[in-house]
Amino acid sequence: MIFNSPLFLFLFLPFFFAIYFAADKKTRRIIGVLGSFLFFSWGQTKYIPLMLGIIFWNYELGRRIGRNKKVEFSSKILWLGIGGNLAILTFFKILSAYGSAWSLPLFEDLGFPLGLSYITFQAISYLIDIDKGRIPAEANLLNFSLYIMLFPKIIVGPITRYSKIANQLPAPDIHKEEIAAGIRRFIRGMAKKVLIADLLAPFVNATFDLGAESIHTNIAWLALIAYALQIYFDFSGYTDMALGLGQMMGFHFEENFNFPYISQSVSEFWRRWHISLSTWFRDYVFYPLERRRIKILGNFRQPINIIIVFLLTGLWHGIESKFIVWGALHGFFMALESLFLARFLHKIFRPLRHLYALTAILLTWIIFRSPSLPFAWNFILRLLGEYHGYTQPTFSQSTPLPFIEPSFLLALICGVLLSTPLFSYLNKKLSTFLKPLPSGELLIFIASDGILFVLFIASLAMLANSQFAPGIYGGF
Repeated sequence: MIFNSPLFLFLFLPFFFAIYFAADKKTRRIIGVLGSFLFFSWGQTKYIPLMLGIIFWNYELGRRIGRNKKVEFSSKILWLGIGGNLAILTFFKILSAYGSAWSLPLFEDLGFPLGLSYITFQAISYLIDIDKGRIPAEANLLNFSLYIMLFPKIIVGPITRYSKIANQLPAPDIHKEEIAAGIRRFIRGMAKKVLIADLLAPFVNATFDLGAESIHTNIAWLALIAYALQIYFDFSGYTDMALGLGQMMGFHFEENFNFPYISQSVSEFWRRWHISLSTWFRDYVFYPLERRRIKILGNFRQPINIIIVFLLTGLWHGIESKFIVWGALHGFFMALESLFLARFLHKIFRPLRHLYALTAILLTWIIFRSPSLPFAWNFILRLLGEYHGYTQPTFSQSTPLPFIEPSFLLALICGVLLSTPLFSYLNKKLSTFLKPLPSGELLIFIASDGILFVLFIASLAMLANSQFAPGIYGGF
């Protein structure tokens, strides 16, 4: 089940929240667990035993780590937990990438379980935090099950630390103001996903489905910019929906995006993009590596650790060569910045810093989206105007290219503007101007909620008249 599906919007969502809101505080966690398992199992019933196993496994290991004061014994249990979680994740990542090619009858019906990457990383952080004494082990299995399976964050995160919501798990507290704020956040997220990302997707898909030899330079540039916007609004839109649903349930998740395309370095980009993932790798991989630096490497110790972290980040997205190269490139840029490039960037003209960051980010998005590394290389050549071996595609091959619909252009323009803080800035200025006026706050309320209502109706109309489009990051 996906947030932008009619099944979720018109069946699951109203029935779940009708029961959830009517329940008392302590009963809500039971409703939350049952609802989350129902959400997960819709179309994936075969993975219920796997999820139950992951919950019981990590719950019991967490309690054992918390009970044992002997460091050596506790560390063995911790590594058993980390190894077990990573083994499950790696198995399904490999199966997802190469299962069809290997033609394994035993696993031919298996895909990639919904949210497994996020669940695994949450479980690992939970065990590590207990071992380090940052949190106590959760004694209540129901609370722990809710932490692992809470459905708003199961599709695309954010990767939530146990310490951030531990106090909310036993008796989620809801308020009408929080419910209203959550609904608004959900609508904004759905509009970003449906009215921007999904309108850009057909053009992007048509371009990348062509052979690289059949892509014209102008089309290549347009598709690259459209994809950068598509993946941002797809992912951040789903995250907004997750944060809104969590808020409606009485849970507060951390922000996962902060206008990443205004970054002036690759390092800054990762402080603004998929924040929960980058901070997870920082706290649980990079910092431990830094504490165990190999002295003989000298000044290259930190850059090497950065590259290791981003190779693992690439593997988290998929065990394929393109994701490994994508991660390695991000690691390479950040390693250069840690060595000398950051100091140089601070001295140059701000727009040039922004140009450098966007160039690096767009280059890596080519690799991320391309079906193969040779395709990515040829795509880059097309961007540079290299037409050696160019083949004119037939009309049936290039559909919907080269036609650009007005809806695509509108989504592209809105995407560019909304990927900057421009509208946030204008909204603050307008609110500052209107609030002192008589009925100023009422005007702001009517205008903002009126716009959201229009966006909601437009999103529903779009869903009714278009093909269902799952989220890009839901497959990782």
